[in-house]
Amino acid sequence: MSFTVVFINNIVNKTFNTQYTELDQALFTRLQQFQHDYVTDESTEYPYSSQHPYNFWEFINGLDEFRERETVYKINIGEDVKGKDYYDRFYFRRRQGWGKSVFNFKND
Repeated sequence: MSFTVVFINNIVNKTFNTQYTELDQALFTRLQQFQHDYVTDESTEYPYSSQHPYNFWEFINGLDEFRERETVYKINIGEDVKGKDYYDRFYFRRRQGWGKSVFNFKND
């Protein structure tokens, strides 16, 4: 993980905590991890697997009720680019949704 990503994650973790939500700490922490998975990172090797105890992706996309269910996602990036190309796409194509991870179920 790059220095910039770690720095930003630290700011977010210090600023947004459970005092702003009615979520218990365990759920809040898992939701933060899912958010980290949801946004691409130039220094991450794709694809990778991520395991979550809740069905966040299905719930957010209106496919299922929110429930506790062990879910493993295969997470990928839309275009495998690094360096300047990554940041150019992240800036100029952000309104088109570039920079979001591509989720698939591990068993697909």
